[in-house]
Amino acid sequence: MAQPLDDLLARIRVLEEEIEAEYRKVREEFALRRSELAAEFLSQQRSCKIGLFRFLARSRLPVLLSAPVIYLGWIPFLLIDLFASVYQAVCLPITSCSIRQICPT
Repeated sequence: MAQPLDDLLARIRVLEEEIEAEYRKVREEFALRRSELAAEFLSQQRSCKIGLFRFLARSRLPVLLSAPVIYLGWIPFLLIDLFASVYQAVCLPITSCSIRQICPT
């Protein structure tokens, strides 16, 4: 009875080694392909890259005029975030302290 189990275990070990070898091979091929794609992506990105002044010269006037209005919208968001951060830093410790005094744990 022990002999068939030993044979099965030996076959399982051989199959595990084959799977590991195949996995290493696929992983190496993937790493190679990934580096090739990264190099290709960088070359395509560099070929399509344009400078700021060329971009501004080619842009339409409404786009150039609307950009400052769009980016000015960040100011209210930053002020709201600042207010919320200050509120949490000042008010939350005060209220949690008073809650502990009223309801001790």
